[in-house]
Amino acid sequence: MKRFFLKIVVGVIAIILFSLNSYAADETGGDTTQWTDLTKSKVDVIQKDNVGRWDYYIKVTGITLNEKSTYKIYIKSGDVQPDPSKDKEDQLLINVGSEIKLHALNEAYRFNKDVYCFIIEQNKNGQYGTPYKTKLERCPQHNLGSRIKSNFSSQYTAIYCYDDNATATTNRKVKVKIGNITDKSILLSIKNGEAKALERLLDYAKSASSIYTETISLGESKSITSGLNITNGSYYYVYMIMEDENGKYYPIEDVSLYQALIGDTIGKNLYDYLDNLFEWNLEDTPSNTQKPTTDTTTPNTTKTPDTTLATGKIPKAGLGFGLIILIILTIGGLIFAYYKNNRLKGI
Repeated sequence: MKRFFLKIVVGVIAIILFSLNSYAADETGGDTTQWTDLTKSKVDVIQKDNVGRWDYYIKVTGITLNEKSTYKIYIKSGDVQPDPSKDKEDQLLINVGSEIKLHALNEAYRFNKDVYCFIIEQNKNGQYGTPYKTKLERCPQHNLGSRIKSNFSSQYTAIYCYDDNATATTNRKVKVKIGNITDKSILLSIKNGEAKALERLLDYAKSASSIYTETISLGESKSITSGLNITNGSYYYVYMIMEDENGKYYPIEDVSLYQALIGDTIGKNLYDYLDNLFEWNLEDTPSNTQKPTTDTTTPNTTKTPDTTLATGKIPKAGLGFGLIILIILTIGGLIFAYYKNNRLKGI
């Protein structure tokens, strides 16, 4: 009887242990957890303009998500692997192929380091799989003339950098260089909207002499034009380069064309060439451009069109006048013949 009772107790214990083991296996996934092969992931960065500033998105493709798992996304400036048990994720990967907006990319791209995206899978028991890491390509900057925007009025100076979303609160500084433009061909190139016009102005501004060179903070500050020796209607370059703090930040430089507008009530101002108050006052030909001389040894057979003549078909005025003369002569001849004939009859 005791032996039978002992068997029952052992059987009950075995059943309990088996049940506990099955429950634990069901909760943790046991050794049968199917981790996602994140090495097949493809991560693309999408850059969108948002009223002059950049918004960044990523799109993950190439994998199938496990509906029982959570996928954490981390953006890092530099090859520093995140600790998912301590670090808050920047976003969650919920749908493959969807665009995921990441403010963390705005911050990461500011620094002069490679930018990485990490994807880490977490199963329902809280365990983490092997992190997936991929290097993200750095997106292009805005075109010249749109990276650093400035307002130089007689009341204040305002400078904002649109390429790294830096504001006055970030305590970033920018070096500002202002000078005259003596190369009229560059001005005409900008006026005519020629390709690479601002690239030419950039090269010119870097080496040209200046009337102002200072480093100031981003945001609003006191007016700098009030103390400048500028001439109303004249053109000036403004070259700006963000302070990189010994290579900490990614280099950003910009250049644009400005015109001085001065008055008793408005004071001294510089207006960007895209501003409505900017007015071109240039001739169509650079003053230092020589007209080609005519080679007297070879006749010039090319006819130069006379721009004073009206366009279209020329009226046949010569033909009408000749016809009138012919009619008059004919009538005169008939009258003369008639008169002559009557005189002969009277003889």
